Amino acid sequence: MHVRSGKAQSICDDCGRYVARAARANMLPPKERGVELEEVDELRRVHKEFTHAEYQFARDHWVLAREHPRRCIADIIDAPTACRFHMPKANRRAQHVPKELDRESRWKSKVTGCWDSFTGLFLYVARTALGGGPNLVLTVLHHTLVAIAAKRGFLAELLFLHLDNTVGENKTDAVIGAAGWYVERRHFNRVIIFCCPVGHTFTDLDQSFSTLIRGLFGVAVYTMDMLLKVCARVMMHAKRRYNFQGIQELDGLYNWTAFVTEHMHPLGGYATGQQGSGMHLIIITRDAEGHARVKFSQSSQSSTFFPESGEGYRLFKWDKPPEGPPPLAGIKKDADWEKEAVIGTVRRWYHYFVFDSAEELQRAKNDWETRFSTVPSLPPWVELPVCCGDVPTRVPSVGTGCTFKTAAAAASFDLQAENPPVNPIISEERTHAMVRDELEVRHDAERTATGGSLPPVYRSDYIFVRLEASGPLELCQVPRSSMYVPMSSCLLMFTCFHS
Repeated sequence: MHVRSGKAQSICDDCGRYVARAARANMLPPKERGVELEEVDELRRVHKEFTHAEYQFARDHWVLAREHPRRCIADIIDAPTACRFHMPKANRRAQHVPKELDRESRWKSKVTGCWDSFTGLFLYVARTALGGGPNLVLTVLHHTLVAIAAKRGFLAELLFLHLDNTVGENKTDAVIGAAGWYVERRHFNRVIIFCCPVGHTFTDLDQSFSTLIRGLFGVAVYTMDMLLKVCARVMMHAKRRYNFQGIQELDGLYNWTAFVTEHMHPLGGYATGQQGSGMHLIIITRDAEGHARVKFSQSSQSSTFFPESGEGYRLFKWDKPPEGPPPLAGIKKDADWEKEAVIGTVRRWYHYFVFDSAEELQRAKNDWETRFSTVPSLPPWVELPVCCGDVPTRVPSVGTGCTFKTAAAAASFDLQAENPPVNPIISEERTHAMVRDELEVRHDAERTATGGSLPPVYRSDYIFVRLEASGPLELCQVPRSSMYVPMSSCLLMFTCFHS
């Protein structure tokens, strides 16, 4: 696994601030410019060392899974830009489609990749009407685990999932609950869900998507069957690089959300709103009674976990996990995926289909007409084997060995790596009101400690400001940045309500 420089990717907030701050420093007098640039360079160095340590933590599990497949399975799950796979699609290098037709709603599909460290790359295609979110991610994961178990004949003690930070798909109760279900069912002894820092998530899986998209650019793809064949051909040419295992169209999704979340204890506060983008390290283990428990941490470099003591928060209310499979996830309403408009657009595309024979053209039309009336079906369910190891595999946290030249650099590292001072996790034992009360107590104490100086400002605070020296006094609210750390004036953002 390698981190690649995705030049089209958005950079993280910290990197963006350092770039802007360095650019503004060039407007300062020479002496002040030198001091400012030196501080920015130090902050950049600390940020780079932190993100590298996070990457190294993921890579250590990736290598462990490759060298010791009975101890660890390491998978990356991600998806490329969905609009690249709207069908039908013309050959952009040779065929021109009228703009009015090209702008119309087409048959939309989402390609999702799961790259297993030991086995290779699996691709899955699901039409938009089936939905997405955690149900798609977990259906892809289960299909991949079934394929891995079929090839090897066994699973591992540890499942390491490397996911993006998206809160609508990956950092959700359903994903954590499904991981806990696997643990309670003893398919794994432990599951680690790890999210790299936002803006630093570009890996070889993303690079494989670039290869796929480039291969599709110069090819006319008129049907979904053609899409599967073209994708397979493009990736097979890169087999030595990606160890491509095949592509599969999903006829339906498991409703993991309904299957596990209704049995879960309350869980929240881990996705966003903390220092940065929430908890990046989630570990699910099994206690002596066989119940799944979860712990959270800001990063792999954090010195503590939430909760700070005990085995973790218990995930489920049940005494015994239910048998699979999960139920079939419902399809979207016709209006939500614009069914009638999509069917009309595809039929208008028939006039632009180019085949070697009339029989091939008719087969393409028949394929679409059959697809329009297809009802989603529950994917075949295959039980996973019980994990092969009883002794937990532990990979030590990677220490950065980072030294700090300034207090600002040390504070910047702690803000990225360490857990927030107030535990934000909502659970069976810890309510939202408890989190709010502890937060208010800490804010009041920090404001009192400032004495007569300017008190710290936190998210959701109301403040009076003058946007211009001679302008009116305006009431504003701070909607961004951390709710746990006082904001500096250079990062202050607010929304004005009235003068």
